[in-house]
Amino acid sequence: RFRSKEGTIRLGFRAGASAQVDAQSDTGNVQNLFPGTPGASSAVVSQTSAHAVSMAVNGGGPEITVTTTSGDITLEPVAEPPPLKSQ
Repeated sequence: RFRSKEGTIRLGFRAGASAQVDAQSDTGNVQNLFPGTPGASSAVVSQTSAHAVSMAVNGGGPEITVTTTSGDITLEPVAEPPPLKSQ
């Protein structure tokens, strides 16, 4: 669970990560940056408005709740970090 009273929340998911996400902002916007077609990361949106999104990331999984009173929420896929180089 992620909660903010007056702040922006950015939540990123790596390829292969799965979750059921419910995000809501009382006065801010909720933005879903997942592509509309399945790929390395995909999301199926079951409910959406300017202030709320419910979606299954990569088929769903553990529940994640994201709320803020006054701020924006961004949900997005993120790239894998480069592999560590051995020394």
